[in-house]
Amino acid sequence: MKDTNLTKRKQPILRLLQLGSVKWYGLILIIFCSVTRSIIKAFTSYQLGAAIDALSVQELISSFTHLMIAIVLPFGGSILMAVENRSIGVTMESLFLSIRLRSFTTLAEADVSYLEREMRSGDVSSRLNSDLENLNSILSGQFTWLFTVLIQTFVSVGFCMFVSWQLSIAYFLILPISIWGIQKISKPISRYQTKASERTGASMNVAVDMLSNIFVVKSFHAYDEMNARYTQEVNLAYKETTRSNKIVSILMALKLVVSIMQVGILFYFSLYYLKQGLITVGDIVVFISLSTYVREGFGLIDYVARALRSASSLAERIIQVIDIPGEQDGKDNKKDSTKPLVSLQNVSFGYDTMQEVLKGVSIQVRDKQKVGLIGHSGSGKSTVIRLICRFYIQTKGEIEFYGKPAECWDLCALRKNFALVPQEPFLFQGTIFDNIAYGNANCSEADVIRASKEVGLWDFVSGLSGGLYTHVGDYGAQLSGGQKQRICIARAMLKNAQLILLDEVTSALDTKTEEVVKKSLDKLLANRAAIIVAHKLSTIQDVDYLYCFSDGEVIEHGTPKKLLSQKGYFYQMCIKQGLISEENTIYWEDGDAEAGKD
Repeated sequence: MKDTNLTKRKQPILRLLQLGSVKWYGLILIIFCSVTRSIIKAFTSYQLGAAIDALSVQELISSFTHLMIAIVLPFGGSILMAVENRSIGVTMESLFLSIRLRSFTTLAEADVSYLEREMRSGDVSSRLNSDLENLNSILSGQFTWLFTVLIQTFVSVGFCMFVSWQLSIAYFLILPISIWGIQKISKPISRYQTKASERTGASMNVAVDMLSNIFVVKSFHAYDEMNARYTQEVNLAYKETTRSNKIVSILMALKLVVSIMQVGILFYFSLYYLKQGLITVGDIVVFISLSTYVREGFGLIDYVARALRSASSLAERIIQVIDIPGEQDGKDNKKDSTKPLVSLQNVSFGYDTMQEVLKGVSIQVRDKQKVGLIGHSGSGKSTVIRLICRFYIQTKGEIEFYGKPAECWDLCALRKNFALVPQEPFLFQGTIFDNIAYGNANCSEADVIRASKEVGLWDFVSGLSGGLYTHVGDYGAQLSGGQKQRICIARAMLKNAQLILLDEVTSALDTKTEEVVKKSLDKLLANRAAIIVAHKLSTIQDVDYLYCFSDGEVIEHGTPKKLLSQKGYFYQMCIKQGLISEENTIYWEDGDAEAGKD
């Protein structure tokens, strides 16, 4: 199991680079290109200064040579820039591809109970989409640009010191004051732009609300109200934007004044040292040219800190997904067919430590035996199904499959023996064929057609323009509840599993659709073992054995005939649902007797 104590993690960006199998040779190439380009830029400025100094003493050949070098060097820098940008693209895309693949694998193998307890699906989706994209943008865009600027800054500082250490000291005394003044002036700009963005976002929220609830808006004829809200927000956004632009223009002018004052002071010191004979005119040109890079780099220190904090936060959120613990998996994959398929012995379970959902439950299912779990909502029936599927791990007791402890089983091998049909039929994006064939990757079109016919779906499917290859829409939006449920039953049928798990499969269906689905279930369950969870007793009329649940405990169990004769919990449920009457009771016997009628 993975370590999930993420609060003690350090340097999440570096850890994510390691987890993502970053191509280090790509990073080395990027660093090499960036450093070399920075040296070329600084050396180009140096050559221009040397050309000016040579020209001032009439050394035309020397001046021309320096000038030609200054012209040729940028071509090499352009080639290095192209190589650097290509390396950034390949390295970052490779990194984030591996992170996406690793994250998906983690989710596929994740402990379901941990996901439900600690993670929200919307939040996980946000982490693997917007957070990952934002981090990609920061690392491949902002960080690489910032890295290049900072490298250029350090190289330029070195050249400045080489040209004139006296002028460098004077400049580095001026620089912090001017940067502080510029940042002080620029800070309100961000605040006003944020307010304008918030107003624009509020107007978009109104538009999204209308589109998301268009049926409600139309049915209540609320156009005027939505239009008034949208108009109000748009007008406020316009006013804030106008005000922001006005203030921004004033502040930018002040920022320009501060920058000009900085250059003016630098010129004053330059002329002073020139008069003293400590520097040349060419040195002044070189220094002023390089000082631009130095000022830009030091001015971005605060921005670098913010970007680093933002990237670290995003990286940590993604690492939290990668660090989701996996399922407890064993190695055993051989079954003993002489043993019960499933056996629960005094099993207890709770979603949290404060309250138990199951309390000392014992259940057994043998080959081709059909077992019903009945009881009121919240009594623990569906939890039993989840424990059998190993989505959850029991807190007490033992669960065995084919006579072997659950912990010993290879989960992939174990789950091949089960086919689950849930209460809410889930369909994937794709066609009807894709959704049915999901139960058996090796099935043919003929297999899918046969399964469709057996569940009574073929007449409907064959009448569609696309037939089996008709797209079902988002979550099967193009189909009715009964059609979706029958697709799920056909999917389970193609899996050809030994044990069928049915979890309230008819609870949300109307009477007519329920009858159709029940006929499909009869074919699915033929010659197979099954655990059928139901509160509609009509669904479990053919079961061999019943377990009655109440508040997480089995309060009755036995054959339907035996339980009816006891006139206990099951008997009362049958009366309430109109399957029998107190005056006339016909027992269910051997899985083929009918329920009594009034």
